[in-house]
Amino acid sequence: MPRPDVYLDECVDMHLAARLRQRGFRVVVPLDVGLLSADDPVHLASAARNNLLLLTCNRRHFQALHRRYQEVGQVHGGILIVSSRPPDQLGIRVSMALDWIGSFPDHRSQLFRWHDLQQLLIVGERLPGYTEAEVRRALGHASRP
Repeated sequence: MPRPDVYLDECVDMHLAARLRQRGFRVVVPLDVGLLSADDPVHLASAARNNLLLLTCNRRHFQALHRRYQEVGQVHGGILIVSSRPPDQLGIRVSMALDWIGSFPDHRSQLFRWHDLQQLLIVGERLPGYTEAEVRRALGHASRP
């Protein structure tokens, strides 16, 4: 399954970029493309131009931007919305979500939320390449001895 290339919005902890790269993802951050302190529409437009899925914690702004793109028939590289908390689970949650998104035939112009994958995991859905311990950690369940 093809993994999407990712653009991290500035609201996301930039340490996540290193964690995702260690797992084999191609990650672009605003500093890489000279967009530090840019407005949200600029970040989404840059990600769209470069066919990158935008990862953000900013649900309200990017849901609105997604709707605007849909209204005018504009294409973006996809948007993944995650919670910034708890930070110790963010790496595994985002990795799982990106692999899940990679299973879609086309993720462009779609809006994804961690919550959607979380619900699938709760009812027993599993992604290839992830252990039960990783699933429990992503869901916030204490490790079992």
